[in-house]
Amino acid sequence: HLHHRGPDYENYAIGSNYAFGHARLSIIDLSSAGNQPMVYKNLTITFNGEIYNYKTLKFYAVNDDKDYHDSLGDTMTLLHCIDSAGINNALNQANGMWSFGLWDKQKQLFYASVDRFGQKPFYYYQQGNELWFSSTPNLLYKLKYGWDLDRQALNSYWHLGGIVGPDRLLRGIKKLCANELLTFNPATGKLTIENYWTPKTDAVTDISTFVYSAIDRVKTSDVPVNIFLSGGIDSSLVASRFKGSTAIHLKSPEIDFAQDVANKFNLQFKVADPTDHDIEDILDDYTIKCGEPTMAGAIPWITSKYAKQFGKVAVIANGADELFFGYNRIHGDDSDGSVQNMHMLRESAFGQLNQYRRRYKGNPSSRWTELMTFVQFDINSTLDFASMCHSLEVRSPFLDHTLVEAALSIKESIHRKKGNKTLLKELLWQLGFTQSFTDRPKQGFSLHFKPSGLEEYKSMAMEWALRNKYLTLPRQISARDQSYLESSAIGLFNWFKHYSHHIYANQKN
Repeated sequence: HLHHRGPDYENYAIGSNYAFGHARLSIIDLSSAGNQPMVYKNLTITFNGEIYNYKTLKFYAVNDDKDYHDSLGDTMTLLHCIDSAGINNALNQANGMWSFGLWDKQKQLFYASVDRFGQKPFYYYQQGNELWFSSTPNLLYKLKYGWDLDRQALNSYWHLGGIVGPDRLLRGIKKLCANELLTFNPATGKLTIENYWTPKTDAVTDISTFVYSAIDRVKTSDVPVNIFLSGGIDSSLVASRFKGSTAIHLKSPEIDFAQDVANKFNLQFKVADPTDHDIEDILDDYTIKCGEPTMAGAIPWITSKYAKQFGKVAVIANGADELFFGYNRIHGDDSDGSVQNMHMLRESAFGQLNQYRRRYKGNPSSRWTELMTFVQFDINSTLDFASMCHSLEVRSPFLDHTLVEAALSIKESIHRKKGNKTLLKELLWQLGFTQSFTDRPKQGFSLHFKPSGLEEYKSMAMEWALRNKYLTLPRQISARDQSYLESSAIGLFNWFKHYSHHIYANQKN
């Protein structure tokens, strides 16, 4: 089930009361020393993701020889830091994206963690004093014969296009969410979850250092790193730090702008064409490999399939719109969020959805709400599953927590002084881009050209969802929400096609 996520090496670590398995996609430390699961003293880990600042973290670890520390990769470095500083301190020092399972033999405790914005997946199922976990939920479906369909999780899927929160479509299977540390005691069956990080704001006068440092950090790799290039503001900024790399463009009306950016920074420009694919083939591959439905998975699936020809790692500009006021729906931190909720959570179909709002330092934060809902449960989940269908790791520098903290520290009036995303536009102007380039209408990372069979599949899936009462709609609904729900319907229909046999018969209707 996980071979596509790590085709380079597979191994197991088995103890008296635990068993870890790992499928490796080798990116940092390509030697056998980088193989997993890894053991250091009393700690055994299976780790997914990357710690970008691991070379700095080495010097927070135990007082071993410096040359020895210089030979360590990011996962072993993390183990050293956990051993010397404790797991909470180690996680707070780490900059990257991750999910992992860790067994502490001395404490007889299991730990699991997900990065601050939920970029890497961790699914689990508890049965008494047993805990099972995986990077994909479909592996856990095998644990028993039948499952109850979780209708609340299903409703949240319709609201956002991604399942919001820890509960999954099959009741009992859960997802560890952003910024969470799980502790499990197998002797007692006690499981607790806590947040390990609290974002801090400070007086920030110059965002450029944070932006460029975050982009440079995601270059940390022992294999080539390429980029996804839409030709918009955010991806063009990323491109400015990747001169000589390969840039993948998902065919769109902005192709000429993307080509100009590639020429400016001496990038090898490649174009992925969605019309080369069939929508059902895309969704079959996505759903079979990950085990969840998707609204927008075709977009990163197509781009990632093409990008894999040129390397194992790519960089995307996800998160910039949410942080830098790229959408009109996002307003200042004193906003009541009604406009935002209506747009993001399809209120024309479902009404008020304030239960999805998150709190930031005691006050509503429009951007924090985006990060903790739309970005975490739709964009990040979809991107990871779709890219890993092709054994491609995709990194998001705009979700660097130091950059997030800096952006949240700056008032909306400064962010929008010269229109949406003023601060990022100013960085492009400094690089020689014109206002006609930065101020043109937004296009987005979307399917401007359609895979074959898409519209027919939407109509069929929507009719199926309504007929079987998986979705109920009011008489009037906005055209936008109707379109989004149709896209969600094809993901759910495809999921039922592959996994309905796991659901108890009386739960299917």
